[in-house]
Amino acid sequence: MSKFTEKSAYYSLILVVLCLLFIPFFASAAPELVPVEGAQYNVNTALNANLKALTGKNVEISMSSGQKIQGTIKVVGEQLLHIEKIQGKEFNDALIKIDNIVAVETKFREYKH
Repeated sequence: MSKFTEKSAYYSLILVVLCLLFIPFFASAAPELVPVEGAQYNVNTALNANLKALTGKNVEISMSSGQKIQGTIKVVGEQLLHIEKIQGKEFNDALIKIDNIVAVETKFREYKH
């Protein structure tokens, strides 16, 4: 065998061994996408009823002014919403007039590892 052929065979063998070592890593199952427990909207009820169902969940509230507030729903009243742990202002809470809310966004799916 020539030097070039021996070198090629050696590198090919190393490549095969490395591939065999990494097969278990790449063959592992991808994480499964599962629904978040308790996350649901009901389009047949009022906004405050949907907000009550999301109590304790992290949400992003879009206001009629265009402002967005992300935090955890603490309490929902007839006219007001109490949000705690506001993103970027974790020590602050907000009291929001429900009539000023134009959209509510929350996580419905997550990866199960």
